[in-house]
Amino acid sequence: MSNQQNNGEAQVLGFRDCMSFCIGQIIGSGIMVLTGIALAKTGRGVPFGFLVAAAIIMITMVPLAVLGSAMPGTGGNYTYVREMIGRKSGFVYVIMFAVSQCLISTFALGFANYLQAIVPWINVKVVALGLLVLCVLFNMVGLKTAAKLQTIMVAVLMAALCVYIIFGLPRVNFSVFTEPGAIMPNGAISFFTASALLYFPMGGAKFVAELGGEIKDPGKTIPRSMFLSTGIVAVFYALMGVVAAGVLPVEEVAGKTLVVSAKEIFPTSVYLFFVIGGALFALATTLNGTLSWITKGLFVASKEGWFPESLADTNKHGVPYKLLLIFFVIGAVPIVTGMDVSFISSLGVGLTVICNVLPVSAAYRLKEKKAEAYENATFKIGNTALRVITVISVILLLVTGWLNLKDLNLVTWISLAVFAILCVVYANLREKVVIEKAAGKK
Repeated sequence: MSNQQNNGEAQVLGFRDCMSFCIGQIIGSGIMVLTGIALAKTGRGVPFGFLVAAAIIMITMVPLAVLGSAMPGTGGNYTYVREMIGRKSGFVYVIMFAVSQCLISTFALGFANYLQAIVPWINVKVVALGLLVLCVLFNMVGLKTAAKLQTIMVAVLMAALCVYIIFGLPRVNFSVFTEPGAIMPNGAISFFTASALLYFPMGGAKFVAELGGEIKDPGKTIPRSMFLSTGIVAVFYALMGVVAAGVLPVEEVAGKTLVVSAKEIFPTSVYLFFVIGGALFALATTLNGTLSWITKGLFVASKEGWFPESLADTNKHGVPYKLLLIFFVIGAVPIVTGMDVSFISSLGVGLTVICNVLPVSAAYRLKEKKAEAYENATFKIGNTALRVITVISVILLLVTGWLNLKDLNLVTWISLAVFAILCVVYANLREKVVIEKAAGKK
């Protein structure tokens, strides 16, 4: 018996497409935008921070991989929360997740800042908005088109990262990593805060579950692409972290982009290839990949009645264009208003991590609530082991989320609390409509 839940979508994505989306989703702001911020927090400990982040990701992806194999479908994470925890929890998850995607502005801004390094006269805000518009347009013409573009960009991107590592490693002064206090110069809390900041970009592969309804053989493809892409990128990130932290003094690279170390490493022609094929493509693939799945949870929630169903209207390519435009606005506002990238990163990553607690928690009740799906899953572990890993994952996510959010100011905390309360109130008021709509379809 098939455990697929594709809700009628065309299965257009194969394993290679999913790997491209996963790798492109992971490689972006993490290495290109956040490395400098992490260097400021933990100095030479950056490569180890990437490995710690990867370990956390691998653990917390296990419950999601099992769910993705057992219950593949569009808007996977929202569906897991709704089915295992409850309707209102599903709504709170999907709306808080939508707000956390202010992060897409950092991908566009990072792209513009790297481009400015080789074309100094450009306007960063205009270029960032232009890239956001371009990626929205590509995703407007269908998922398969976006996937083809993603595959091409990821191939160039991986070549550029290899060049950075090959040229950079011979220039590294490895003795600096053995100096006293080199790995945690600002203490353990600062080191793990840097690792927590790197959690989100390292965890990009898990969002392939959002595309479950459009993936061929999703029970196998989802977990395979999740773990394989994360492992591959973790190795690249760690090696690039060694180069970023070991070529120049920390004070020269802390808080800066990889352009600083790239200028030191490369001859001009190779430097330009790295900036264009590496930095620019990394950020573009992350933005393009994010926009390919970002609407899925809200799409399903709108169909179920949490929002006006007209929000889920699709164009001739099957793309929910209204929802895509909403996320365009969410990404454009921080760019236009000039919000601080570090603030956006901490807020967006922190909210995303905390939101992930809900779909991860859903795995705890998988066998209890969906016994047949659990038994038919291609990728599964024993129920006791799954529950233990789920509990560990929730703890890791809560700690990681707190490390990202702990430095936010009081006004931001109050705003988040008020928004969360409004979400709960709305969920209680709207649930009756959702229940009546579900009953009408039976």
